[in-house]
Amino acid sequence: TIFFQGAPSCHPDVTMRLETPVIYFHPPASVKNVVSASVKVKFRGGWLTEFYPDALPDATGFKDYDARKWGTNRLFQFGPLRACTESKLTWDNLKIGGDWPLTNATAHVWTSPRAVQAASVQTASGESEKFLFYRGVAHLNAPLKISRDTNSDELLFRSQLEDLATDKPPAIRSLWLVDIQADGKIAFRPLPSLTLDRTAGWGTNEDLDVSFTGTGPDGRSFVNLNLHTATDSQGRFEFERVPPGKLRISYREQLPAPNANSWTSVPLREVELKSGQSLEVNIETTDRTARNEFAGQQPPQPSRIAGAEIKGVVLTPDGKPAAEAEVALQVEGKYLALGKGTFARSGLREEGLLVTAGADGSFTLPLYEKAQSVIALNEEGFAQVSLEQLKISPPIKLQKWGRIEGTLEIRHHPGTNEQVVLSVPPSRWSKMRVQKMGQGTNHLETTNASAMMLNPVMYDFNAFVSRTDDHGRFAISYVPPGEQAVARLVSTGGGSQMHRPLGEMSVHPGATVITNFNLNGRIVTGTLKFTGTNPPPAMQNAHASLHTSGAFKLMKRLAQLKTSEERKAFLKSDEAQAFKKGLPGELRDFPGTVNADGSFHIEDVPAGNYEFIFENFSQRALPTKTLPTSVTMYLAPHEIAVPDPASDAPLDCGVVELAEFTVPIDLPPAETK
Repeated sequence: TIFFQGAPSCHPDVTMRLETPVIYFHPPASVKNVVSASVKVKFRGGWLTEFYPDALPDATGFKDYDARKWGTNRLFQFGPLRACTESKLTWDNLKIGGDWPLTNATAHVWTSPRAVQAASVQTASGESEKFLFYRGVAHLNAPLKISRDTNSDELLFRSQLEDLATDKPPAIRSLWLVDIQADGKIAFRPLPSLTLDRTAGWGTNEDLDVSFTGTGPDGRSFVNLNLHTATDSQGRFEFERVPPGKLRISYREQLPAPNANSWTSVPLREVELKSGQSLEVNIETTDRTARNEFAGQQPPQPSRIAGAEIKGVVLTPDGKPAAEAEVALQVEGKYLALGKGTFARSGLREEGLLVTAGADGSFTLPLYEKAQSVIALNEEGFAQVSLEQLKISPPIKLQKWGRIEGTLEIRHHPGTNEQVVLSVPPSRWSKMRVQKMGQGTNHLETTNASAMMLNPVMYDFNAFVSRTDDHGRFAISYVPPGEQAVARLVSTGGGSQMHRPLGEMSVHPGATVITNFNLNGRIVTGTLKFTGTNPPPAMQNAHASLHTSGAFKLMKRLAQLKTSEERKAFLKSDEAQAFKKGLPGELRDFPGTVNADGSFHIEDVPAGNYEFIFENFSQRALPTKTLPTSVTMYLAPHEIAVPDPASDAPLDCGVVELAEFTVPIDLPPAETK
């Protein structure tokens, strides 16, 4: 831990010390007269907090009310420290080579660096010394991170070196293990050389959650902690304000369409946290299962375009430079999400895709392949512009944040203790026509029809969730202007949750939208019965829903086909096209909770005819390197009719029989090397 070094004690962002550059001057022997010079120092990733003789500092948060005068005229506000933070020191009009008296000092820390055959230097304020020195603190990664595994008590060595210009794993030839004891005694011993294997990669951009390990009979956690974070470019993560107890760390696995806003929680590690403890956990796991052809395949990571940059200026809503605004490049395949007036934690800043605007609002971003838009924000507002529009008008004018307030009513009663979240709007709302409303600005007017597309921004769950009070009221602040969607978070058991859409609305800059949602659908209950010989072993770790897609007919037809060629031909046939045309205009999915005894509970189902779909995720409880060879679903042969709600009483469907359908996944042929 870094305690002082001229910065506040134990500043949470300080990870490294800069210790201690010393500059000496050695004029040529032929130079007999005093010479002049200026020295400028720039430190990227930290603050230059201590220096001598006196210099002129420059850093974000620093104010010099009377330049060149030391003392109360200088004020430095220690805010957040980032890897992109820059601080500077300037010694102007130095005189070098004179015979000036030095400050009287006897301490070794001063006399030792003076014992060098170097010329004296004098500052413009008259201070004289044999050298210039400075030091500071930084928010940078050490080349090597060493921690102790809480379970095995083994030392774990991890490289934090990025973009090494070598095709060989980095090797460390000399290592010593040092034990510094509380009474000041020190013990050490040499360790064997170490090679940092690069075959395993960091788990980057992973959505992680923390929950209590205990669950109730309905499969839900006793207490929903709502603790979520995302790993950075080196797999690091951090949870704050975690209650003590037995906890489970899990990652989110996105469900296939049409449930793209939903996920199931896959457990990674169970830990026990004590009161007041800071626990470091290192998780090593195998690769997660690759998505099958029904869920799509992970696209290749975009690469940077060498030498290409994006430059612009961010303005506040009133047209002034937005100093220290955060600016990010939205790139396909890169995790980017909004928090409240900021971006959610990710590894984009380390990659240069997230920067802080200067005092004049200017910024520079690297250009990447598949770049989509530039997003700027601060406490005052938000803006998203396409790269094409940025070329036309480099200034980006922020629009004030909006707010959504409302009430939730469920079956004529206040929907209390429910989670209402800001959800990514449907794709039809992502079409935006950019119309220049003011000279030299990027003030946007959005519509529904244009060739220009701005992909919606993801939202950090913890930042945009509101729990309803005793009257069903909720409020979500820092909402970006534009078309937005609100959803209700529904538990599907086994740690899984799903977004149930509530409605869409248009949020105007600086305005508050008042909305009320009345959910009058039926509660549908029943008990599942599986036909065949292979019923799912763990029904809590499953996804069950009423669906309008008519998937039974499609899965039954695909299961009858024997070869990959037959299945591909069928999907292109007139029969398959006719099937797709026969689907309902709006696909709807209503998830529910399945208990260990097979009973299920699905809330807020509107009147209509539905298929019952059951998918078992128990085989995906842990990541695996083995690609799936088939997909299995359990479907009810007969539709379930939900009538118009005549009362609040649940609709009991009795026993719902499910038939098993397994369709092989046609994987691409393996590559040969």
